[in-house]
Parts: sequence; structure tokens; C-alpha cells
Amino acid sequence: MDTVYVTDSVVLPSAKMHKSVEEMSINGEEPPQEYFVKDSSFGSMESSDPSLGSIPIIDINIFSLSSSHDPKEVENEIEKLRSALSSGGCFQAIGHGIPSSLLDKLRQVAKQFFALPAEEKHKYSRAANEVEGYGQDRVVSEKQILDWSSRLSLKVFPEGQRRLNFWPENPSDFKDILHEYVVKLKGVMDILFKAMEKSLNLVEGSFSSQFGDNSLIKARFNFYPPCSRPDMVLGVKAHSDRSGTTVLLQDDEVGGLQIFKDDEWINVPVIHHALVVNLGDQMQIMSNGIFKSPLHRVLTNTDKLRISVATFNEPEPDKEIGPVEQLIDEERPRLYRNVKNFAAFNYECFQKGKPPSPRPDLVLGLKPHADGSAITFVLQDKEVEGFQFLKDNQWIRVPAIPQALVINRGDQAEIMSNGIFKSPVHRVVTNSERERISVAVFSSPDSDKEIEPIGRLFNDSRPRLYKKVKNYVDTYFQYYQQGKRPIDAVRY
Repeated sequence: MDTVYVTDSVVLPSAKMHKSVEEMSINGEEPPQEYFVKDSSFGSMESSDPSLGSIPIIDINIFSLSSSHDPKEVENEIEKLRSALSSGGCFQAIGHGIPSSLLDKLRQVAKQFFALPAEEKHKYSRAANEVEGYGQDRVVSEKQILDWSSRLSLKVFPEGQRRLNFWPENPSDFKDILHEYVVKLKGVMDILFKAMEKSLNLVEGSFSSQFGDNSLIKARFNFYPPCSRPDMVLGVKAHSDRSGTTVLLQDDEVGGLQIFKDDEWINVPVIHHALVVNLGDQMQIMSNGIFKSPLHRVLTNTDKLRISVATFNEPEPDKEIGPVEQLIDEERPRLYRNVKNFAAFNYECFQKGKPPSPRPDLVLGLKPHADGSAITFVLQDKEVEGFQFLKDNQWIRVPAIPQALVINRGDQAEIMSNGIFKSPVHRVVTNSERERISVAVFSSPDSDKEIEPIGRLFNDSRPRLYKKVKNYVDTYFQYYQQGKRPIDAVRY
């Protein structure tokens, strides 16, 4: 069978061919329905009030070994980094050491390439089922919402894996400028990894070692032409990145990037020579959920084209990654399993309008938690297992016994028993083949009733462990969603 190539037109499963976004933009045409964002799994098209949120700015130079900054200043910037990555997963990096002249040259060769005649750009078109090369969305679903953009995607490292047939010869200095930029960016990433590890009190190499000796660095040049329907069409639909880390050089004038934080879409302002750093899903896995991989998207506008250059740092595809062991303990149980080749299914999931969750090796039916009740009764599915308890740092399965009830103590029983009875951490795992149903009944004290350890259960040899508390359940859910144990908040 002959290989089918796509240019800057989109091949739908129905074999229907559309004009390129550039051509529709030049002609002022209405985008086809395939570009219209309707019901989205990731929030509405509405943007938040610009005053409601901001993106932290972090000086990378402070983390450099050659830096002469005061240790207190370094400590403050490390804490600022941790806060940025654990809250929104994104920040603007200044003081990165990459010359402004090189960043301007990179933007310039990007603009020159996208300004080439269509037939010249078509020389670098990607194959229909591949990512590398020039074109638009790789279509994986008939319901896929298309992005109003064209892209040139290239693998830069390992250098021996470059497919130079996709690297433009015009502009003539394109290859040299991209190579120089990514080499310098690797140095920035080395400094950043060490700072991230330090912010979590980890051994140096805890993150970087998981990427392997031949980690991938891919560059993607993005072109967003003006669009007649910015109220309905996105330059890039909402997604989180499949990478470990992503670094973006924005357009020097035109904004459009937004991060989803606290249920609001927050604008990422243009800072001329700053680099936007956001974490990808694989770093969220490695950090056991402490660092976040943010949803983000790109808006369109009616007047100005926008160009950006994104660089993705990914582990070797066959390199298994998982949460760093130092970040797993009784208070913060393991949230993710080990996985390799994670990037292979991220793209497809988001094009179908859902996060990368259809895999039992990565997704839980119910995340680890302890109950806020005094006693919980669970009637399990009579055939399908999935319920597990954490005991001695091991997840123990609870077998399905027809007609039996699973009884476990909740936090309030642990408080009343002064810690003699335990409120166990438990979770529910998923499977790829069968649905599972259960019924849980929670028994709790009256919400206005104050509870505390029974007086006879604490003495000089066993001190009182918990304070008095009432309405415990109301505050429970908030702590649980943050991955924390609410019972720790009432412990002496």
C-alpha cells in the first residue's frame, strides 16, 4: 500500500479534504464545524478575569552553581519554585542564560519558514500516521475537534535519531540555530532538575535519572493564523503535555496561551525573552502528584498571527518511570504505578476529548484515602474485585466474598480510641474489561457532637494523641482531595 502524506490540509477518516488553516484565514472563510469547540471535558471557552490569576516569574540564574547569590535568596527562590510547580505546574523563567539574540533568531527562522510558499513547505510534510514533519493535527477520532494551527515537529536529541529530511533547508541557518538553542536549553534543564529535586529534599538525580542517558528532546514550531471565529475555535484545544517538562518560547508580541488553574483559565502574558516552563504528565507521576501537569490551551484572534516554539523533554520510550520512593509514605501513599512509553497514548486520549485515563495501570477508581466516618460498611461486587488496603506499606487486596460485608474503621473511631483502632488508607483499582459496583454505608456522630479520645484510653504511658473536634466530616473532603490525611490536622 502506498504511503499517504498530509500537507497543511487535514485528512479525516471519511477522506474528506479541507483547505489549510492558512488558506481559510487569508480568504476570511468560516472555519468548518470540525474546528468548533462545543461541549468540552476541560472547561468552557470563557476566559477568566485577567486580574484573578498570575503566572510566577522565577530567576533560574539563582540556581546556577556559579551563582554568587546569598544562600537565603537561593532558599527563597527554591521555595518559590516548589510553590509554582505544586500549585499550577507552570512559571516564566528569566535569568536562564540563553542570549536574547539567539531567541530572536529562533523566532525569526520560524516566521521565515511559515512564510514560505505552500509547495516549499510541503517538501517537509509528515506521513499520515506520524508526528514528525510539517502539517496539522494527526486525526485519531471522527469526533476530534481540530486545532486552528499548523506545526513543524522535529526530534532534536538524541542527535543520531534526527530525520534531517524534515529539517528545512530554507532558511539556510535554520538547522544551526535550532541546534544551538536546544544545546543551551539542555543546560537550563539540568539546572532546573537539580532545583526541583532540592525543593523536595530529594537526592540529586532522582528525577533526571528516570529520563535515561538517551532522553528525547523534540521541538515543535507552531503557527496560528488569524481566525474569524475566536469565540468557537482554539489554536490548540485543552490538554496536558505528555512530556516530563515543556519549555515554550512565546511570540514576542501576540499572547494566547492559557493555563487552567483553580477552575479558571489564566492568561500567560508575553515576557519578551522569558521562557514558559510547564510540567508534563510524566513529571507529575515521578513526583507522586506533588508537582502538577497543568491543562493549557491556545486562543485564536481575528487580527494577528502568532508563532511559538515548544520544546519537549521526554524519558526514553522504553525507560520505566514511577514515583520517587522518597515521596511515598504512610501520609502520602503511592498515587501512580510504574509505566513506560506513557507518551504513546497521551495524544490520542486528548484528541478524543478526555485525559489519558483509559488504562488500569495508571488510573484508580478511587484514590487512596481514609474514611471520615466512625465505621464504614461496604457491600462489594459479588464477582469483580478492586478494593485494596494499605498495610505495612503494601497494598492488600480484599477478596470478593458473596453476601459478606467489609467493615473498616474511619478516622473518627481512631480519634475516639486514641489511636488504638486504626483508620486504614484504602483505594479501588480499575480493570480494562469489567465494570464493578459496590455500596458503602457510613456511620458518623451527629455533626454538632464534639468527639475526643475516651479518657480511660490515655495516660502517662500512652499520651493523648488527638484534640477535641466536631463537624469533622465537613473538613474531611477538602483534605482528601489535596492528598492529605485530615486526621493529622487534629493530632497533638
